[in-house]
Amino acid sequence: MITFKTHKDQQLNNEFISFKKEDVENTGYYRYKNCKEFQQSKRLTDEMVRDLQREKIQQTTPPSYSSVVEQEKLDLVEEFFQSFDHSIMICNIGDINQLLHVFKHRIYEVQLQFTKQQYHYLIPRLFDLFIQFRAEDLGNVIIEFLSLLFSRGKKLIELKVNWRPLYKIFKENCEISKQYGSFDDHHSTIKLQQKFNVLIYNCQPFFGGDEVVDELLEEIGGYLVPHSNYIYFCANVLYLFTPTYHFSTLTSIPKWVDLYLNYYWSWIDFNKDWDERWLFIFSRAIKFGVNIDWTPILPILYTKMLKALDLGVGSPSMAHLKPVKHKIPEIFRLTREDRMEFHSIGKIIACLINSKTEKPAIQHFKTLISKIGLYFHPSNTGDWTTDLGEMTLSMSKSFLKRNKYIPYSELIIQEFLEIIYPSLTNALYSKKKNISLTIAKIMNEFSHVAPTYILPKIIDDFYSSVDREEVNRLIGGIEVVSTCLHPILFSPQFPEGKTHLITFMEIMIKCLDPIYTNKASGTFKFFNKLFSSILISDENQYIDQCENQIEENVTLSTSLFQEWSINFVDATINFLLQSSTKKGNFKRETVPNIFFRETMELFFGALSNEIFKAVLARLKSVFTNIFEPEYYKQLGEFLKSSTLRDPIQSISVFLPVFVNKLFIKHKITNGNNNNNNNNNNNCNNNYNSGIKYDIIGDLSDQELRLYITYIGYLVFKGGHGLVEFKDQLIDILTVLMESDNKIVLKATSKVIRKLIFSLTRIYPLNTRVVPQTIVNRKENHIKYWGSTDLSTILPIEWFEPNENDINFAKLLIDKFLKGTNDKLSNYINSLRTNDESNNNNNNNTYNRMKLLNLVKPIQSILRAATFLIKDTSNEIKQSKDEFRYQPKRSKFEHGEISFPEFSTLKQEIFNNYKETIQYLESKNINEEINVLRVISKTLFVMFYCRGDIIDHTHDHLFEKWKNHKKLKGRNYLVYKAFKSHLIRQKLNFQHMPITQLALDSMHFTLNLSVHNYRRVRETAQKAFVNILNMFNGSYEIILPICIDRLLDMKSDPEIKGISFIFQAKSISRKLKGNTEWVKKLQPMVAKQIDQKFKPNTRATFSELKKVLLIAKRLPILNYYQSKEMKSLNYYQGGDIVEDIVSNNHYSCYQKGINLNSLTEQQKQLIEKASKSNKEKVDKNRSNLLIALENMVTLSKSSEKNDSLPWRNHLFLLSSIIYYFSILFNPSPGLKDGFPYSEKYKDQEPIIKEVVLCIAKNSKCDFPFSRIYCLHSIANILAVQSNKNIEFCYQNYFGDNRFSTQEKIDLEIYGSSVDFEKYLFNLTKDDIITLLFTDGTNCTANSNAGRLFAYMSQDHEESSTNSFCQSMTNKNFTPSYPNTRASVSNKDFRSFNANYFFGLFQAVGGIKFIDTIKPIMEKLKGKSEKEDYFLLVEMLAGISRYISINDDLLGDERENIFSWVSNIAFISLTGCSNECTEAWTSAIRFITHNIRFDKIEWFSNLLFEVHKKTNNILAGSKSIKFLKAFLVEVTWKNKDLTEKLFEIAKTEFSNNYKQIRIEAMRLLSLLIIYQSDFSVHPPIIPQKETSILQGFIDIISNSSPPSSGSNSPLSHVNNGTNGIATTNSADVTMIDNSNSNNNNNDNNNNSNNNNSKNSKNAIKENILLLIYFLNSKNPVLVRSAPTLLKAIMSLTGDSNLEIAKDSSGCVYRMSQEFYFESGVIDQFITVLNQTLQSPSWKIRTSILQFVQVFFFNHSFIFSNQQTDSIVNTVLALTKDPQIEIREKSKATLASILISFKSDSNMVENLIKKAIKNLNVPDQSFIEKYSSLIILSSVVLAVPYNIPKYIPSVLQQLSRYSRNSHYKTAASTISEFWRTHKESWEEDKRQFTEEEAETILSTKVAPSYFA
Repeated sequence: MITFKTHKDQQLNNEFISFKKEDVENTGYYRYKNCKEFQQSKRLTDEMVRDLQREKIQQTTPPSYSSVVEQEKLDLVEEFFQSFDHSIMICNIGDINQLLHVFKHRIYEVQLQFTKQQYHYLIPRLFDLFIQFRAEDLGNVIIEFLSLLFSRGKKLIELKVNWRPLYKIFKENCEISKQYGSFDDHHSTIKLQQKFNVLIYNCQPFFGGDEVVDELLEEIGGYLVPHSNYIYFCANVLYLFTPTYHFSTLTSIPKWVDLYLNYYWSWIDFNKDWDERWLFIFSRAIKFGVNIDWTPILPILYTKMLKALDLGVGSPSMAHLKPVKHKIPEIFRLTREDRMEFHSIGKIIACLINSKTEKPAIQHFKTLISKIGLYFHPSNTGDWTTDLGEMTLSMSKSFLKRNKYIPYSELIIQEFLEIIYPSLTNALYSKKKNISLTIAKIMNEFSHVAPTYILPKIIDDFYSSVDREEVNRLIGGIEVVSTCLHPILFSPQFPEGKTHLITFMEIMIKCLDPIYTNKASGTFKFFNKLFSSILISDENQYIDQCENQIEENVTLSTSLFQEWSINFVDATINFLLQSSTKKGNFKRETVPNIFFRETMELFFGALSNEIFKAVLARLKSVFTNIFEPEYYKQLGEFLKSSTLRDPIQSISVFLPVFVNKLFIKHKITNGNNNNNNNNNNNCNNNYNSGIKYDIIGDLSDQELRLYITYIGYLVFKGGHGLVEFKDQLIDILTVLMESDNKIVLKATSKVIRKLIFSLTRIYPLNTRVVPQTIVNRKENHIKYWGSTDLSTILPIEWFEPNENDINFAKLLIDKFLKGTNDKLSNYINSLRTNDESNNNNNNNTYNRMKLLNLVKPIQSILRAATFLIKDTSNEIKQSKDEFRYQPKRSKFEHGEISFPEFSTLKQEIFNNYKETIQYLESKNINEEINVLRVISKTLFVMFYCRGDIIDHTHDHLFEKWKNHKKLKGRNYLVYKAFKSHLIRQKLNFQHMPITQLALDSMHFTLNLSVHNYRRVRETAQKAFVNILNMFNGSYEIILPICIDRLLDMKSDPEIKGISFIFQAKSISRKLKGNTEWVKKLQPMVAKQIDQKFKPNTRATFSELKKVLLIAKRLPILNYYQSKEMKSLNYYQGGDIVEDIVSNNHYSCYQKGINLNSLTEQQKQLIEKASKSNKEKVDKNRSNLLIALENMVTLSKSSEKNDSLPWRNHLFLLSSIIYYFSILFNPSPGLKDGFPYSEKYKDQEPIIKEVVLCIAKNSKCDFPFSRIYCLHSIANILAVQSNKNIEFCYQNYFGDNRFSTQEKIDLEIYGSSVDFEKYLFNLTKDDIITLLFTDGTNCTANSNAGRLFAYMSQDHEESSTNSFCQSMTNKNFTPSYPNTRASVSNKDFRSFNANYFFGLFQAVGGIKFIDTIKPIMEKLKGKSEKEDYFLLVEMLAGISRYISINDDLLGDERENIFSWVSNIAFISLTGCSNECTEAWTSAIRFITHNIRFDKIEWFSNLLFEVHKKTNNILAGSKSIKFLKAFLVEVTWKNKDLTEKLFEIAKTEFSNNYKQIRIEAMRLLSLLIIYQSDFSVHPPIIPQKETSILQGFIDIISNSSPPSSGSNSPLSHVNNGTNGIATTNSADVTMIDNSNSNNNNNDNNNNSNNNNSKNSKNAIKENILLLIYFLNSKNPVLVRSAPTLLKAIMSLTGDSNLEIAKDSSGCVYRMSQEFYFESGVIDQFITVLNQTLQSPSWKIRTSILQFVQVFFFNHSFIFSNQQTDSIVNTVLALTKDPQIEIREKSKATLASILISFKSDSNMVENLIKKAIKNLNVPDQSFIEKYSSLIILSSVVLAVPYNIPKYIPSVLQQLSRYSRNSHYKTAASTISEFWRTHKESWEEDKRQFTEEEAETILSTKVAPSYFA
């Protein structure tokens, strides 16, 4: 027997894991760990982990129990392994599940750590368990735990993970060979798949190297078909499985990188999900490939990244023409991080800057930032700015993280910052707050790396924004300064940062502006960061300790701290009072209370004693003179924070203020003043000098509540200082608690609660920047500002109760909790005594308010006291199987304090409440709602259910300050330590053993949960559910009682109360998982509740049904055995016995168990466990069978009396199908090889009964139930084998790359419906008998006729449409639809078609045809669309059946095909527009995955339909039908594609555009499906190529000539770079104006008009074709240059519509990406030829194309190509047509944007332009061209002022008033638009003369000047 203590790693090798040395050394992570570049932090040992854990314990754990924490963790781990091994041995699924679930949380909560040996033991064992239990809920838990082990133990473990079994499971989970949806979807793998994907990703570092990629590609090679949806499956496989860690040892680029980059990635365009997968793969590869020179792929990779960014380039008027972004089908999507593609791009850019590719990567990065700079600006508030912000953040983080492990040179860091900083500052001032916060984080990161570069810029920018009118700039500056304050103060490289502090502080006080909330929010962030970084003390007395002038200046500035602190208090209070505005009964709080509290605690903690006293004095004045009850929470934070800082001083100052407000003071005699003799002298003297406060003043309730609440804030977390005021506080509280005012009692109880909490809990004493010991040192403390040195900021100072504190708390509990409880007892007893003696004494009569005033304080005070008072009632012993492991209850040490003297107090309180309730019931006093609610709340807090343990501070408060160096301030360490302490405290009170008191309380709250009054029920229900969840074993005791009470259906409150309880998630899952309870509940839940109950009751009960139906918890219905059990069962002669493997695909346990290794005790336990497991499974199945039988019986009875409404009926049927499915339809992992007919022989009667029940209800009166049942029965009847099946991916590439996998897939395809096959064979005769009980006819009155009538009627019901679509979607699988063309499910219901397929299969051949004929003949003559839809579904099901099973039709085959073809022909030809979509979906259903020779008859039918068309609508629809057929058949049949090609050609010159549009769609699909994708770019077949060339020739002959020369592309070779020579026959056919459909033309038209119309049609055709082909596949890449020339020539067409469409087509083509240099050269040639066109409109199209084309491709342009493009645009700046000249300005500016980093190029253009302007007698065109160039230079940098801009603007200014050169004026105007608010800062870059010249253009001269 293998256990943790006895195992060796090599014993655990299995199919998934190998510990062999050679295997381990081959893993990617092993190589990565041993790579010198990454060794720094990737290696861990057990000793290192243990030392780190000890260090953390010492740093963050309170001293009182820090010594026991480590051993406690070790004990927890040891207990886990013992329990784990034992649970596996006895194969107890429940124990394993709970153990893994609980321990997973423990790992997170208390930071448990495993050793390397423990990891190595758990991982293979859990993989074994996963294979065994993957069909159960336990499978999900195991996957999560494995993912956790791999992620947390990655640096420790050394093993190899075999990817193949993971891939097999992944493939099975994807169900890629599944034809249609299953009978029931309870086995849905979506959740499992999502978790399994995470596991694969975590396992990937432990795969092998490049050999894994080769094996992956071999495995998925057959699925890699571009037009198939399976391509997405392949992408997911590569995304998850491609190993990259081994790249750390590679020195050259692997071959598969080129395959991924230039081949697969290019197959699909404009799909965000597709791009992100490849970006993610390359980001990982480049991250680890530090020794690889990536230079060869940089241009293409950067171009691909630019493509993924999808920025809007070009004219906004063309934006709508951008190709639509597609999405991966839902079934192939992966859960991922938002904007993952941008994170991947950022990582790629940062990681490319390594030693091998440093210079080219920096240059490419510079160009990219130059391109995107305009989009990353505050003027852009759209998605681009947000996305680019995410990308820049990711890029910066990746850069900084990389710098941590592989440091960059200072030069690279400097260069990187110079590139990115302008974009960051531009985006900083965005009006979107999240963008500003993002940029501020980036600035903070860089401040730690390059402080001397970043920090001066940040400070200068902030100062310049202070006096600016633009608020957003100031807000952005505040955000950055507050975020970067730590490096400003702390950075050794920037010591002058401290000198700016006092200036910042003065500015920030002024920024507390209630009008601009964002400004105030940023200011408070600054204060928060400030107070956590400095000590606010006057350090001038230590000025002699200063070492330099900077330190002296900073020390001198601290003299202003006291004045500033007082001003800060005043400004903060003023801000709070002004910013919170009332709205109704609510108020808006600008500063969140949590954040404000943190800031105030930090502020007071940072104050020196002198300044603290001054602040207290100011606050005393405030609280004395103001009355602001609306803002008590905010003002109370001052009191809480001051008390935490120094409780004695704080309470001494403020307590007298509130006492004087509350009480009337009067003198007392000496004899009455004995109690005050020992009062502390620090308290107000009046309190101790003969003045007594025992009378509450005449105050309003609002005043009383406010001042008492202030006292509560004042004492909170007062620690040891509270004892000093013990007597005073007791006296004050005693007086207040004797009041009969409920407001006073409630507020005073809270004060007592806060006192008990503050005296008995452990909590940190301060969060200041350094401990008190350092504060007390006589030295200059400025050197500690911003300190993160652990030796300086530790230790954390805790409050831990001492004896005096505990005694004070005991006194409070005794006096106010126990004392009040005694008063309650006495009061109830006096009432009883009074009643028994019939005494009408008024003092003993019942008083509602008095009773409430007694119970409310108990509830309030008990909230704090409950953790100190133990429940000593008897523990309820619960039976537990003796063979199960009996673990110890986990105890988490947290410095717990308990008071034994109050051990019976909880029981006494409960008894008193019980007596109170009994008395009220005896007097029929049922309206004490408030009393009953308080009692429920008391029980709620009595058992630790109240969330009083966890501190409300959130991690989010510290997210802003985190940095890549993991520098932490002391306040963050304090917070994390306190949070850890609170978690331990909370864990200690979870899952406690149930006691008698707890059980009584559950009964008590259960009774209140069904009370008559809703408010009582709601409070009691919350208490009941929470108490139930707190105790182990409580469900088994209490829930049966609840079930019985619900079954009794006594009253409305009873039903509503328990129904609500059962809806709690934890309880509903428990109910669903216990078959005993299911047996009781399910039939009752399915019934209709009696109408005598109220509508609200019925609605609540209905909601319970819904919750129970969707609750996810599978009971254990399968018998499992451990290895030990199997060995005992099959042991023979002491030999080792091989395990019997129940799973078809995997071997869980390779070796048996030697029984000699088991003790006798273990054998006995195993035998008992095996027997018990078997009994439980049998019992569970028996219970569910009984429940199922009861529900079927109920369904039968409801048929007779129609007693169920539709909703209950649907719930009933859903439950029947669900329980039937989990009983008899096993998950894929449970296939055991035994035939179902043998397994379920005894249960066949109930199986038949269930199926017949469903079949009957498929024709019931309720639409939803009918549809649901039809869907289920269809999946039984329409079961299909792999007969005549051919998948779309088979043999696509012409080779046999899929030969080994094809057979396996077909087997899976067949086995995936084994259960449905069994049901079909078992029940088909009964179903047919049921349907045709009145004979095999389909008259309207027959059963079948009524069913079909219902099916037609359901098409008409709009209310059921969405439900039907969801049912249809369930039939969508990775196999259907399997092409990327989407399928509509709106009007065609595939489950109906499946139903008719199944009926044909069940009835058989001619018999079914004779049966269905009458109804179909009747339907074909009807005109209503719902009847038409039904007919289409009938034809679809029948046609698919006869196509697959034509060999079963016998002699009637020809007759059947003839009749079906006839009906289908009539239906197709008579199809209306609104029914077209139904037929296209039906055609895809019929032909899906069937061999072409079996569906050829249907293609002939569609061709015949096309031939018979005689109008425009029929013609277009017939092509749509052919297109739908082609989408499923794709490339499979050459004759088919030939015929379709001929049809497309024939319709090219059709008179009707609608038909031509469909013909072009058809041709586009033919081109895609027949193109050769085995090379890139794909090669279009010659026939299609000739068609394109024919179009081009006709266009060339009918359009204005572009030049006098011959075609420049005549040398292009077909199949390589361009388009083939045109076939003359094709040209003749295209240009023939007398097409077959030309008979409808007006006979009066002349031949010339016919010819003109035909040529216009051809022009439209090519435009349509390009439109349809772009954004689908890159099939036009080789032909694009030739096509572009033709399309450009159409932009000057006389037909305005064609000209407009061609412009759009040019834009579409410019959006495409062309990665081949040869293709780009052809484009440039075409552009240069078009430049010679006499038509200015054609020449304009060059600019339109170039603007986008250059932006997209500049990375891959050669220098020669770039020069050629630029020269072309420069030539157009001199064009005689002014429109072209003006448009060239924007195009040239766009080009220059990509080359802002190339200052030489820009400066040369400027020099030439200025020189040209200064040439005497220069022509107007030349001058205009020069001004265009200068204007483009300015427009290329709209938000910056490079060094060359001033001279350019000066030149433009000279011409800005000349009306002939309007371009200069417009450019100057644009400059002022973008720079008017920043001019004061920008003008520094101009000389005085230049500034004066440019300023003169700002205001036009007056006419009268």
